[in-house]
Amino acid sequence: MEAGRLVNTAATEEGLGSPAGGGLPETAAVPVEGGWLLNGRKTFVTLAPALWYFVVLARVEPPGGGPPEAVDFMVLRDDPGLRVDETWDALGMRASGSHDLVLENVRLPADRLLARRGERKAGHAGGVWFALGVAATTIGVATAARDYAVAFARERSPGGRGAIAAIPGVRRRVARIDLLLQRSRALVADAARAWEARGDAGAHAGMAPADRVAAAKVDALDNCIEAVDLAMRVVGGVSLQKRRPIERYYRDVRAGLHNPPLEDRALEQLAASALDGP
Repeated sequence: MEAGRLVNTAATEEGLGSPAGGGLPETAAVPVEGGWLLNGRKTFVTLAPALWYFVVLARVEPPGGGPPEAVDFMVLRDDPGLRVDETWDALGMRASGSHDLVLENVRLPADRLLARRGERKAGHAGGVWFALGVAATTIGVATAARDYAVAFARERSPGGRGAIAAIPGVRRRVARIDLLLQRSRALVADAARAWEARGDAGAHAGMAPADRVAAAKVDALDNCIEAVDLAMRVVGGVSLQKRRPIERYYRDVRAGLHNPPLEDRALEQLAASALDGP
């Protein structure tokens, strides 16, 4: 932290699907004298060019037989055999630098084993704050689109006939945008407060903290996508121009759909709490 070094997880792989769904990575960690040997390739490693610490999800075969385990290891930037393959060429969030991480015979000491995924409980802290962070980032993108559309509506005066901000349809869309964004902020703030107070039985009622997080992430993403769509309609055809930032917001706001918890998994979590619990 004192050196300002960054850390991120490297879990995703081309053929893995969602690790949260129990998928096992092809990246393999093999025990060797004094530690481990890692080989594999990871995708969507956000900020890969700037990271110093990589939390790498790998498959470990139990020595006594049985099903393989998913295990997190700590890999450092200067570990021999680690390299970043700059493959990131995405529709949105192009600035995130989510390149591939390649591991070729990376030797790690024994104490670099961080955790076994099977020991994680549902709604673990890392997943909670990741989900809320994705939601907050997406709200930021949608808010930027909103501000651009509002400024455009105030200034745009076709033929000098007055600003389009006076047009009922424009006003209705801007009002809807603000409603969606305010709802999203409230959901994320409520989920964060509930998670922080989860040990206090009297601190909240109704939906469980982990379920509030899932609900906030899914609904905020849907709200923000709708908000940016509406902002594009306010701005009109020129919103498609590459030189205008709203074109980028339109692309970027969709990226969080593919971050956990995915919508289907979040909805199943909510359904299970309602239908399968005590």
